[in-house]
Amino acid sequence: MLVEGVVVPVEMERKPLRKKLRILYIPVILSVLCITVCIISSMLIYNKTYRFYTEQYYKIAQAFEQVSSFSSTLDLCQKLPSSTAYNNLADAYDIELLSACSDLFSTRFEFDNNERQEIESLYDIVRTSIPDKLNLLKDGINDSEKCKDALVAVRTDVTTVADKLNHVIEKSIATGNKAYDNNRIDVYLIEGLMIAIFIGFIIVTAYLISFIEKRIIKPIRDIADWSRMFNDDYADMSDIEITDNDEISDISSAFNIVKAKLCEANKTKRDNESTLRKLREEEEYKKKFVKQLYDEKREKEIISSEAKRDGLTGLYNRRSFDALIDEFMSNKSVSSEGALFLIDMDNFKNVNDTLGHIAGDEALKTLAGAMRIVFPGGYLGRYGGDEFIAFVPSTCDDETLDRLGSSLCQKMDREFEHGGKSVRLSVSVGIVSTVGIDDYAELYMKADKALYFSKEHGRNQYTLASSLDNFTAD
Repeated sequence: MLVEGVVVPVEMERKPLRKKLRILYIPVILSVLCITVCIISSMLIYNKTYRFYTEQYYKIAQAFEQVSSFSSTLDLCQKLPSSTAYNNLADAYDIELLSACSDLFSTRFEFDNNERQEIESLYDIVRTSIPDKLNLLKDGINDSEKCKDALVAVRTDVTTVADKLNHVIEKSIATGNKAYDNNRIDVYLIEGLMIAIFIGFIIVTAYLISFIEKRIIKPIRDIADWSRMFNDDYADMSDIEITDNDEISDISSAFNIVKAKLCEANKTKRDNESTLRKLREEEEYKKKFVKQLYDEKREKEIISSEAKRDGLTGLYNRRSFDALIDEFMSNKSVSSEGALFLIDMDNFKNVNDTLGHIAGDEALKTLAGAMRIVFPGGYLGRYGGDEFIAFVPSTCDDETLDRLGSSLCQKMDREFEHGGKSVRLSVSVGIVSTVGIDDYAELYMKADKALYFSKEHGRNQYTLASSLDNFTAD
């Protein structure tokens, strides 16, 4: 019958698609369950068979890698037995080796008795014997004979650990191969079962495709054919005939309703197109205007930033740096103290005279790079020539200032090569805390005195203004 020009299906017996498809539910569900069980079984067998080649072998390989690194470090120690740096490196690799062996030790109960005993034995060596002998090596750092004896003892322990790891690896691989042989028949059975289930699943799927093609896709295709007949007014399109009372019929009925609504909506669409076009043009104009304003602002920011920076190093120039620190000193409180570092490159004239001005510029860039590393959160500036300056907020205790000054001096104490020639670089540093100082001029003056003290007493060093005050008082 008709309701407001739309065809509505006459009441008839309801035949939902759910009943038509019910015959396919059970075989599909059973196939999915069987495939799931097979997959889970395969995963369990895989975990049982190959875990010796994954987790345990990976941990053994980690330990072996640390043994190799440790052994290479011992070679360096043997060449220079009195080298504190190589001995410290050996300590570091000993810690890494202990960590790797600890991971292996934590899984020792997953191995057979023989491998477990080997793991416990090598862990005892790494945990107690090697550290004790490394301590003997440190104690005899000035005695070459003691150093050689200690190195031989440590190398013997490392060789023993490597032999035990080799034995554990060989036994683990043998155990994994044996497990694979034991479970190979199970794997073949599961593979055969999965093939049979897959064939059955293909048969069920073929039937399902045929059913869907006949009972579902064909009616939907008819609806699609009708939809292709849509024109601007939808007036020439007839309603779809409804012959059944299932979900497809519901779609056909809904299609007829939509067709009526579309006829009405199409008229409204044409009325709104003109208004929408004007709105889009206005929005596009606004976007272009905003972009132009943003570009102008960005250009001004770039020009302002370039005016504040030193052209060679990219650090703040003197005027910008002084303005920043003046502002900090004006607004500082007890909870916002800081420290000023006045830095001067030693014998910079010698760099220019020996290597040339281009090399001198590169040396200044090197100092700027070192400052960025040592003072990552500070204000960095170049006052001119070879004079640099840094201010680090929230840092005022002597211990931290000592560490920062020492770090900068160490990084700059180096050979600098250019054009086949080389010179020795170093810096002198004067350091002062803002504690008790409210004026930037006074702060700079104290830092300058500390810098002068560093240069007068040998250069390549740093001086804290607080220690200079104590020195003067004494």
